[in-house]
Amino acid sequence: MVVWNNCAPPKVKFFGWLTWQGKVKTSSFLRRIGILAAFANVGCVFCQNEKEPVNHILLSCPFVWLLWSKIMKWWGFQRVMPNLVEGLLQWWSFYKMKKTEKLLWMVVPLAVLWSTWKHRNDCVFNGSQPNFEELCEVVKARIALWAQSFLTKLEFSINDIVFNLPQAAVGVLAAARCLVIGCLAMGLFVVQLMGLIVVQQKCLGHNLVMQQQPVVA
Repeated sequence: MVVWNNCAPPKVKFFGWLTWQGKVKTSSFLRRIGILAAFANVGCVFCQNEKEPVNHILLSCPFVWLLWSKIMKWWGFQRVMPNLVEGLLQWWSFYKMKKTEKLLWMVVPLAVLWSTWKHRNDCVFNGSQPNFEELCEVVKARIALWAQSFLTKLEFSINDIVFNLPQAAVGVLAAARCLVIGCLAMGLFVVQLMGLIVVQQKCLGHNLVMQQQPVVA
């Protein structure tokens, strides 16, 4: 599942799970459970036209929908996406893609969701103004940073991933292969070492038995 099977930080994966469950603490959600008063403003901070349920603030708001569209175009896609967050994550999980791009592809929705929510909070609590271009660059930078932190042998910079995605995707796959090969080699070394220890223990036990046998004159 895309929520857990990616290189995003644990807190971001948990946030993705909250969006999947529809339990993100939007103003509409807080008013529904009695945290906010009935007269509290629950309007969308981005478009100022709709209330703020999770599907609106993270997907269907015109401001956010434009962000999703731009990120999809960054990947070279021109497709209609589901209009519910749950459906979007399901669609993302099962979308067929080349292995060279899959590692980055799986983290994209969480980067968009997390960055949108952080930007929303900055506008609500710090009085910032929605900034579309800045938000787009933040999403791309987070994807690159998370990929680099997960694959330490990645030879591409953040700028490479942001501005030259196809070539960077090939580098991600190569780094992932190095990681897998390294893990397999380490596992083989451990197995061989354990085998040597067992042989030594058997030899030591045999020597002790020979020493304990009585000498026949």
